[in-house]
Amino acid sequence: MIKKSLKDLALPITEQEYRKDPALSFSAISRFDREGFDKLDELNEEFTTPSLTFGSAVDCWITEGIEAFTERFTVADIPSIQPAIKSIVEALYKKFSSIYTTIFGIPSKAIEEEIRNSAWQPRWNLDTKIAKVLEQGEELYKFMQEAQDKVILSMQTYQEVERCVLALKNSDTTKFYFNEEDEDVERLYQLKFKHTLNGIDYRCMMDECIVDHKNKVIIPIDLKTSSKKEWNFFKSFIKWNYHMQARLYYRLLLETVKNDDYFKDFTILDYRFIVINKESLTPLVWEFPMTKVFGDIQFGKNNAYTMHDPELVGRTLRKYLDESPRVPYGISLEINDITRWLTDYTE
Repeated sequence: MIKKSLKDLALPITEQEYRKDPALSFSAISRFDREGFDKLDELNEEFTTPSLTFGSAVDCWITEGIEAFTERFTVADIPSIQPAIKSIVEALYKKFSSIYTTIFGIPSKAIEEEIRNSAWQPRWNLDTKIAKVLEQGEELYKFMQEAQDKVILSMQTYQEVERCVLALKNSDTTKFYFNEEDEDVERLYQLKFKHTLNGIDYRCMMDECIVDHKNKVIIPIDLKTSSKKEWNFFKSFIKWNYHMQARLYYRLLLETVKNDDYFKDFTILDYRFIVINKESLTPLVWEFPMTKVFGDIQFGKNNAYTMHDPELVGRTLRKYLDESPRVPYGISLEINDITRWLTDYTE
C-alpha cells in the first residue's frame, strides 16, 4: 500500500513557474555542450519546430490526460501548410499578435527576418518566399487569433498523436508504464525538482516516475517521440546528449529522497527512455546502465564517443553566465597561437 507519495517531495509549482527559474536545466547544458560559446545568448530562447510540437502533444496526452491536452491544444482543419512556413507564422504571431490582427499588417522587414532565421528554401528569391508566407499563413494567423494561447494541430497531426498514445498504452512492451491498476505502484508524471549540486543550482521536470512501494524501487523515465525509428534511438541518444539528462535527473532525484525518512531506503534504477516513432509505431524501452557514473565517459571503438558529465559542463556554463566574458576561455584578447587551436580542430 502507498504510505507516502513522491509527489509530496516535488516542487508544487506550475510548468510556467518552473521554466522561469534561473537554475540550470538539462536543455541549457546540452545546448551549450553542442553549440558552445557562440550560442550563449540563445540558451534560454524558446523555439518551436513541428517535431517539438508533436512530441509535446504526445507527452501531454499520455502523461497529463486528455483534459490537459484539450486545454493546451486545439485541432484545426486548415489548408495544408508547409512546416517551415508554419514555424515562421507562429514566430510572427508570437511577436505581433497584440499589434496586428492580420499577417498582411506585419512589416515586410519583420517577415524577412523570420525567413532568414529559418533554413527554408535558401535558393528561392526573398520576394517569392514572402509571398508564400503571406499566401499560406493568413488563415493560420487568423485561426491563432481565435485559438489565443492554444497550440494548433492539423487534423493529420492530431490523428498521428492519437495513434502514438494508443500504441504506447497498448503495446506489450510499454503498457506497464501507463497502467494505473496496481495499488502498490504509483505512476507520477511531470514531477519537478530543484537542488544545489556542488554549489550550482539545477532543476528538472521528469516525464514519469514509477514508484514501487512494495519493492522499494523508483524507476525514472523519459518519453521520446523520435524522427528516427525506435531501433535507431541510440543515434539520437548521442546527438542530443540524452546521457546528460539521465545522469543529471538521477542526481536530482537522489538528492530529493536520500534524507527522507520514508524514501531513503528506496533504490533508484537506471534511467529508462520510452521511444516511439509516429510511422513505425513500435514503442521500445531503452535503459542507460551508466546513469549513476560520475565524470566524463568514453566508449565505442577507439573511444570514439565522449559523454561529458552534466555537472562538469554545468560548472563551465555557470561561469560563463555569471562572468559574461567577451571571448571564450582560453582565447586571449591580445595574441593567440593559431596552431594550438588547429591541432584539435575538426570541421
